[in-house]
Amino acid sequence: MNRCLMATKGNFSRNASARDGFRALARYRAAYVNERGELMGFAQHYRSEGEQAGIKKGILIGEEKGREEGRKKEAAQLPRRLLTRRFGPLRIPVGAIHELPLRPDRILDAESLDAVFVE
Repeated sequence: MNRCLMATKGNFSRNASARDGFRALARYRAAYVNERGELMGFAQHYRSEGEQAGIKKGILIGEEKGREEGRKKEAAQLPRRLLTRRFGPLRIPVGAIHELPLRPDRILDAESLDAVFVE
């Protein structure tokens, strides 16, 4: 008689053992079967895990770089926005603001636009 069949007919400990075996087999298949339904070897499985971990790390690095670029862009636009709010529309080209000797601490107190820049 087949062992599985015996396990279902036999005592409880064999039944439990058969269930544990089926669970172990299911875990093995879940871990070592690729997306095409093919059984992978040990090395393939861990290579696949490594690739997935690398992809996740790359995504995190990309997201961080994007946030950093956003912060830099915001920091570059801030002086122009503050000057526009304080003194009205500017006649200074967008890129030229960063070339001028701007004193950010003077933006709030300056009486004129000229007073904001280093003398």
